[in-house]
Formats: sequence, structure tokens, C-alpha cells
Amino acid sequence: MKSFFNLCSLGFLFSWCSAEPLKEILVWDGAAPLETLTPQPGADPRGVVSAEGRRSDVFSPTFVPWPAARPNSPVVIVCPGGGYNKLAEQHEGDAVAKRLNDLGCTALVLRYRVPRRSENTPWVQPLLDLRKTLEIARARAVEWNGDVARIPADTTKRCPKYEAKFAEYGLPVEIFSYISWRESRCNPKAENWTLNANGTSD
Repeated sequence: MKSFFNLCSLGFLFSWCSAEPLKEILVWDGAAPLETLTPQPGADPRGVVSAEGRRSDVFSPTFVPWPAARPNSPVVIVCPGGGYNKLAEQHEGDAVAKRLNDLGCTALVLRYRVPRRSENTPWVQPLLDLRKTLEIARARAVEWNGDVARIPADTTKRCPKYEAKFAEYGLPVEIFSYISWRESRCNPKAENWTLNANGTSD
């Protein structure tokens, strides 16, 4: 009987500490940058959810805040998987957010753009969506009982020597600077050379 009451008390504590999700928030005020696909006429740009709970065809990324019960809580951005083609947002999104709530964290479930916009670099648009969500999270953390001091600043690696040219071409400077670092470690010969871990080339 004592164990039963202990379990009931624990269940009550978790239900008290966790919150309900809030209304979804658009990541971008206007059109999402670097979009290369076009949604089907009449389709919801926020995506279509299948009977299995997988979201596809996302053109207007959103995120859903799950506020912690107490102020100054850690904030975690949850990015459901799906091979950049779909989002398994129920068991890899909502379920994870609920568990994080139970542990005292604020969770933001990101519904980033899918399917792939490129076979070679499918992460570019989702990365843009994630970085913008991180920016919003830092600006609005207090609204969701989050502690902005626990949200890391964006320390993405970059290639500063190319950024003036990206700006001249009207490209998103930060993301293209990161792409240059990721794809070549800022080495213009990288496409024909093999880079070693220390940045030297063979």
C-alpha cells in the first residue's frame, strides 16, 4: 500500500510540473529563405500529418513551445527525425517534449522544412530554420519560463574571408559562411583536395 501511495505521489508531482503545449509559432515572418520547392495548390504550408503521426511537405516551419512549470528552466529545442523527408513528430517530438517537461525543462518542438531540398546538402534549410528558432528562443525564453542564460549563443563556425562576396551577391551571409566552412573548411581547393583533420591538405 505504501508503494502505491508513493507512485501516486510521483505521478501527481509529474503532472503538476509539466505543462500543456502552447499554440505553434511561425519561425519566419515571411517566406522562408533559400526555398527551392513549391507547395501543392491549396495545401497547408505547415505540412500534412499522416495517420502514423509523421509530418511531411513543410514549407512554413513552426515550433510548439512546451513551457516548464517554473521560471528560469533549461530550454531544449527538439528536432524530430525522419531522414530530412518527414518528421516523426509524435514519438520523437511531442513525447520527448513531455518527458523534458517532466524533468523541469522548457521544450520547443521544431517542425522544420521537409522533404529534402537537395540530395547532397539536405540540412541547409533545416539548419536555417533551427538557427532562427534559436534566435527566437533567446529573445522570448522568459515567456516560456526559460532561462536565457542557459541558451547558448550561436557559435557556428564561419569563413569570414568570403562573407563580403556573399553579401555582394545578396546571399544569407551567416548560413553561406557556415556552408563554406562545413563543405571546405574555408579552403577553395577543397573540392579537388582531401583535407586532413588539422586542416592541411594532401
